[in-house]
Amino acid sequence: MAIDHNDPSTVYGGGLHFQHPGQLSVAVAKTSDAQSGNWTITPLIACSGYIYALSVHPSNSAIVYAGGYYTEAGHRRVACFRSTDYGLNWEDASSGIDDSHSPVYDLLIHPVTSNIVYAATAGGIYRSTDGGWTWSNTDCEFSPVYALAIETSPSLTLFAGAETGVYRSSDGGVVWSGMNQGLAISQVTSIAVQPASGERVYAGTRGAGLYGLNLIGIEESRSFIIPEDSPRLYQTFPNPFSTLCTIRYSLPAPAEVRLSIYDNDGRLVRRLVQGMVNTGIHSIHWDGRDPHGRSLASSVYFCELRSGDFSVVKKMLLVR
Repeated sequence: MAIDHNDPSTVYGGGLHFQHPGQLSVAVAKTSDAQSGNWTITPLIACSGYIYALSVHPSNSAIVYAGGYYTEAGHRRVACFRSTDYGLNWEDASSGIDDSHSPVYDLLIHPVTSNIVYAATAGGIYRSTDGGWTWSNTDCEFSPVYALAIETSPSLTLFAGAETGVYRSSDGGVVWSGMNQGLAISQVTSIAVQPASGERVYAGTRGAGLYGLNLIGIEESRSFIIPEDSPRLYQTFPNPFSTLCTIRYSLPAPAEVRLSIYDNDGRLVRRLVQGMVNTGIHSIHWDGRDPHGRSLASSVYFCELRSGDFSVVKKMLLVR
């Protein structure tokens, strides 16, 4: 749900609307009188799916964003919509967000530069600089990302709640650092920053309760931040996957590379790349099979990128 902070009596809700037997729509509901219980429902697309995220522009209440997913012809698609007339009419605003990264779990409008919008997705964090019409992947090192928040004072620091914990960025989402001290479980599904002072961040976890962390004087974990002149291995997507996943990596210079898949016991199950690879970003697909074409069992697997003395590993989950 989302509240219009310029008019707190106006509330938006999202979900799946059962219009009548056999007809489903991904939809947004709105009330201008939260105490009355009277809602107006606007279907966005006549498909099964769900709206997880809603966000109202902080200074222009006419602009509202909605995000989630819908299923079309058996394929899951990204749902990201924008309204410029207080939720009366909606347009598709998903250009640039990969369908394999659906759903959109959260949407965050920058409180100062309101044309900048962030989307938390199953494949990481996307950023728009034109009010949500086009998006680019920030290539963060963690996914899925479930929640976003921003410290409005004094530093405009971004916070993200993800499958692997809490992260923050002080440069608009270019570099992220972990801050997971004391978390009993890494799956963070909601996140909020203390209003006004911004001195404390709160993280809601999956099954382990609510945690709070004082932001004054903390030391950040930077173990996953890779120098810009090093190879990079991005989080596989989708993750979990059932039939096919995409593995992306980048090289600052031509190098001998090994890209390998290991099982949970550390055994090599597939060598995807071995040899000299050129500078740039590269993608390869893995179908969850061994070199003989046999399907591997549902389990946790590890993808390792190795070049010389450098090595980085990403975890993936195969679910048959």
